[in-house]
Amino acid sequence: YLGKDIDNISNVKVTSVTLDFYKNKLCSIGINFGSFEEKSFEIYEFNDILSALEKTYGVNWVNPTNKSGVITNGAIWAGKKVTLELLRTDFSKSKTKPADYGFIGGYINVYDKKLMNEMESSDF
Repeated sequence: YLGKDIDNISNVKVTSVTLDFYKNKLCSIGINFGSFEEKSFEIYEFNDILSALEKTYGVNWVNPTNKSGVITNGAIWAGKKVTLELLRTDFSKSKTKPADYGFIGGYINVYDKKLMNEMESSDF
């Protein structure tokens, strides 16, 4: 997405927005925070967005699994058809491929469960 309509969420600068399609249907929307060039996605920014999402979607979220060790903070709201994730990640903490990228990033990802399952099980 190249538009400039979404430049911040809860006063946190949006780095980029991605729209993913599968079989000509929108299956995922990603909103990214933090960049190499500008700055990391700080914990207070994560908390500001989390607070706004909790006001809209409630506090019944779950913590993400963290097998790779890169998730520093996270919240997942799982609906019947759609999942919303808010994650803050530090890839320098990877247990399998540590690398110091010098910043902590984050994202909101909203995806259609059925379409994502179809896409992941296909040979696309």
